[in-house]
Amino acid sequence: MASDSPLLPRSTKRYGAIDSPLSSSSSSLSSSSPSSWLDRLFFTDGGRVVRASSRRMEISDLLPLETENRTATSFASVDAVLQHVDGGSLGLLKALWGAHGATLRWCMLGRIVSTLFGILAPVVVQQVVLAFSTTAEHVDKSVLGFWLALFFVTRFLAVLVDTHISHDLNHVGMRLMAAIRSLIFRKAMRRELSAVSKTDISNLATSDASTALAAVQQLTKVWILPLQIAVVTYLLYLVLDIAAFAGIAVVLVSLYNNYHIAHWMSRAYAQLMRLKDERMRSVNQAFGAIQIVKFNAWETRFQEKLASQRAQEIVQLARYCYAGAASSFVLWTSPLLVSTVSFVIYALVLEQELTAAKVFTAMALFNMLRDPLQELPTIIQSLLQSRVSFQRLSAFLGLQEYDPANVTRQLMSPTSSKDVIQVQNASFAWSEDANTRSTLESLSFDIRRGEFVVVTGDVGAGKSSLCAALLGEMHKLSGSLAIQQDASIAFCSQTPWIQHLTIRDNILFGRAFDAQRYDAVLHACCLEEDLPLFPAGDRTEIGERGVNLSGGQKARVALARACYADTDLYVLDAPLAAVDAIVQKQLIDRCLLNLLAAKTVVLVTHQQELLKSLNVVDQHIHLVNGRVVDQSRFTDVNPRVRTPFETEKPKEISHKETANGVLVEEEARQAGDVSFSVWWRYFASVGGVPIVSLLVVTQLLWQAFQIGSDVWLSHATGSSSASPPSSSTILTVYTTLAGWSAVMVLARGLIVTAMGVRASSRLFNHMVDALLHAPMRFFDQNPIGRVLNRFTGDVTILDRSIPNSIGVFLSTAFSTACTLLTAALAIQWLGFLLVPMVVLYLILAQRFVRAFCELSRIRKLFMSPILSHITQANQGVMTLRAFGRDDLKRAIETCESNVDGNNLLWHTEIVMAMWFTQRLQFIGCGVLAVILSAVFCFHNWFSAGTVGLVFTYALSVNSALVKLVQVWSTSENAMVAIERILEYTELESEGTGMLTNEVVSEEWPKHGQIVFENVGFGYSRDQTKPNDLVLRDVSFTIRSGEKLSVVGRTGAGKSSLTMAFFRINELTHGRILIDGIDIARVPLSTLRQRIAIIPQSPKSPSLSKLQILCADNNVLDLELRANGENLSVGERQMLCMARALLRQTKIVILDEATASIDHTTEKLLGEMLRRELDSVTLLTIAHRLATVMHADRILVLDQGKVVECDSPAVLSTTGNGHFAALLREAQGETQA
Repeated sequence: MASDSPLLPRSTKRYGAIDSPLSSSSSSLSSSSPSSWLDRLFFTDGGRVVRASSRRMEISDLLPLETENRTATSFASVDAVLQHVDGGSLGLLKALWGAHGATLRWCMLGRIVSTLFGILAPVVVQQVVLAFSTTAEHVDKSVLGFWLALFFVTRFLAVLVDTHISHDLNHVGMRLMAAIRSLIFRKAMRRELSAVSKTDISNLATSDASTALAAVQQLTKVWILPLQIAVVTYLLYLVLDIAAFAGIAVVLVSLYNNYHIAHWMSRAYAQLMRLKDERMRSVNQAFGAIQIVKFNAWETRFQEKLASQRAQEIVQLARYCYAGAASSFVLWTSPLLVSTVSFVIYALVLEQELTAAKVFTAMALFNMLRDPLQELPTIIQSLLQSRVSFQRLSAFLGLQEYDPANVTRQLMSPTSSKDVIQVQNASFAWSEDANTRSTLESLSFDIRRGEFVVVTGDVGAGKSSLCAALLGEMHKLSGSLAIQQDASIAFCSQTPWIQHLTIRDNILFGRAFDAQRYDAVLHACCLEEDLPLFPAGDRTEIGERGVNLSGGQKARVALARACYADTDLYVLDAPLAAVDAIVQKQLIDRCLLNLLAAKTVVLVTHQQELLKSLNVVDQHIHLVNGRVVDQSRFTDVNPRVRTPFETEKPKEISHKETANGVLVEEEARQAGDVSFSVWWRYFASVGGVPIVSLLVVTQLLWQAFQIGSDVWLSHATGSSSASPPSSSTILTVYTTLAGWSAVMVLARGLIVTAMGVRASSRLFNHMVDALLHAPMRFFDQNPIGRVLNRFTGDVTILDRSIPNSIGVFLSTAFSTACTLLTAALAIQWLGFLLVPMVVLYLILAQRFVRAFCELSRIRKLFMSPILSHITQANQGVMTLRAFGRDDLKRAIETCESNVDGNNLLWHTEIVMAMWFTQRLQFIGCGVLAVILSAVFCFHNWFSAGTVGLVFTYALSVNSALVKLVQVWSTSENAMVAIERILEYTELESEGTGMLTNEVVSEEWPKHGQIVFENVGFGYSRDQTKPNDLVLRDVSFTIRSGEKLSVVGRTGAGKSSLTMAFFRINELTHGRILIDGIDIARVPLSTLRQRIAIIPQSPKSPSLSKLQILCADNNVLDLELRANGENLSVGERQMLCMARALLRQTKIVILDEATASIDHTTEKLLGEMLRRELDSVTLLTIAHRLATVMHADRILVLDQGKVVECDSPAVLSTTGNGHFAALLREAQGETQA
């Protein structure tokens, strides 16, 4: 099952187990069976994986991940070096290189050996052609046999060396990638809350991490290229005399030109990554607050914003890719220019004869020169990208870190031994910047062991900042803050941090399960009554950000997590704000005054009436503008009063496995090869048949000119006619053909780049459109890591890998086809030996590509848990740090476990790819051996020119077929990203199947009358069961301009009224009418634009304050961070309220809009709302009963049904009524 791994390991699982996308739940990370040296030499384990791909793969089919390939090991080796190197991008590169220096040095040595083996091929060609230049009777068979045998043996050894170099380099890359991701996550856990990175963390963990490791791998190639060029130049000198240096002059000019192109590419790539960060921040904002986007019908606005950002990104992408095409053209044509210039100088200037031996030996050497020169653009681009990525990574790793020294942990003095916290004249700020004004000033107070301290203050007074200061999250500018050394801490944030786990795992938070304490915590946090409402009780999976919980339920789950930790000190930031009066009183009685009676509790609240109703508060601290203006310790000896609930025993709760409570669906993956429809849809996005036809024609012309030039040289130099062509004629024709070949290279590069840019723009915009209009259920069931994975890894492949892969694939396919045809014609009857080689290659390739695509799909699924984990931990870093080192350690271990899951697939891919490459090369060596044996045995049948062609094309066919199959597999692997992007372009849209053909006037709704008729509403896909419904047969009417308040116990369905009203899900039955029109028939965007809402979770996408208010011009200079994180929750609620008022709609919904606002401010806001919205229909959902008493009528919900609806005066005097009971609880009375 492809579920996203938890932030902390599930208590029911062994640590390190992964939630595998494979069908088996067992782990093979640690199961290893030693392989023999022969198995390791020939990668025989890879064949077992290929055979397993004929069925659905199990995790047992994967190869075990050795200890040296684990993330923890990789991080430790890099971190050990990083501690002793200078900072900056070079410091990180040195650390990565130093951690695996021995392996990289062996790879360098191996490249030297491989290069020498490769250089031997032209020498053999020269010696063999020279041998055939004499008459058949004088061919020395022993010399010929020696050179042929040497050639075959070195080819075989070269295969072994090359595959093991690739194997080791890929594993080094895998380890470095794991180490970088661990470094990123650990830094995210250590960074200051105020330290905002300009780079997007998901980009760092995907694009930048993969780009950075390429630098380390490419460095093993860079230094060998000059050696290759130098050796080839010397050999060319032996063949063509000083004419060879003229050709090398051409190479130097090409490299000089390419240097300037590379410099331009570097600037374009830096801009590209900057724009990509901006785009990813917008993606995070849009889909991280998708419910707000839908409430406000902002889909089009965000679609336009993302399209605009993407358009700027595409401009830089085009600049980068076109420069890359120019770079490739310069270096691809260099060998053609080198050969042309060298032959011209040799034949026309030096007036030497172009013999077959010299021509084919030189051509073989030119081909050797072609490989490094054609590889150079890729290496240069990779190094330039890596340079930018190292700078970005280093900037992130250099962010200011959280300083535990902000809080002094010490043993209290004997005179203050009862104190747990001592604050003396302390001032705090979110930044160390000298110009930053302190947020909290001159605080002085102490908190004793076991005290119950209540902190109050108006909105923005600094209450949450005080909590942060106590946790060490703020900079201490002056004074002192000390906490008892051995005091453990639990924290409950104002915005509950809920993990994508089950309810039980959220509460346990990685700790061992203790049934007795667990039941006591459920009882104290009033969760006993809620569990039966969930499909699997406490085993029900909670979606990301607690999407399937009400605001009150999220608050109580977070409180339960803190309580279960059983710490000495509890810092609770407004946990009572989101619950109704009854639950609030139960939480105070059961939790604060009972379960935590012996604990030190710091409770932040807006509800100052608690001070009047509770005679158990030991100390009250009141803040105004960051200062303590009132501090009261009510008595020096005030033991916590025991409540009647103390003797009440928790209910017996069953801890057996219950029904399936899984919310998040398994991430879909295809099987087998990438289907033809995916290829077709991609080509359709680039322009369809015309542009593809143009590319094919260009490719054909390129190959025709290139093959033509080789055939012409063979014919002209090997001609036995009485009047052979002159050297000038030979070179004129050769130069013309080579020149047109170069032109076609440039044309192909430009066409492929244009295709890629067009596809990138279109597919991205289609995916954004589909996601923004997907139903809310999709986001409940798919963690944001899956969405980010599409927008980072898959889009990066779409932008950069796909165009290059398709271009290279087409080029290699045409080149191979032409090479095969030419070889078959040139080497005459020996051509039949190529047929079995081609057949074997195709059979082997088909099996390999199927397995490779299968593993690639699974590995991409494993990126989603990594990104979800990083995103989720980043949001909850303050909570994680508050709970202590053990919880941070578990979070890091889970991150590394997720990365290990990815590495498990990667390791298997590497071994399988090396097995495949070896088999391809061995088949080629076998066919080559047969051809060489035929040449040896039937030497008198061949001329020198024919032998030159046989050697040239025997080598070319083998390497071409190997490259073709490798490029094929690479292209199929890259197309998996297109497959995944297309999957998101086909998502079901909201409102599909609804009759949305009602034409409403511009003034609708004109009156604001609302009618609910027998409404049924739920969140699950299958809502046929009564228990799946949250609202059950709800019917009521709100008159035009009426002020209706909705109350009820937490989880009664109050916020679900809002969801039904905005058609977040469609009704199962019944209908909702506004001014007599069924809203199911109104287009969604119209409906949502005509209603204003202040939601329960006041998130604000990161725009300026004025953009938030009226979405017009940017005038105010305060930039809000994602979800308004640099505002308090109360300030966010007031900002949302201002935005709703400015929309001037006829219907306004307030969903717990003042829950985090103090009573004084709430009273002022209430008066303002009644004055400004006098003629507006107002629907208010609230827990505070004082908020609803000014309403015209009050509607009471209980378990999704309407149980009362009347005026406040009538309901408050109905003795046995639900509202009267709530009112008594709020007033602190006890029901008889």
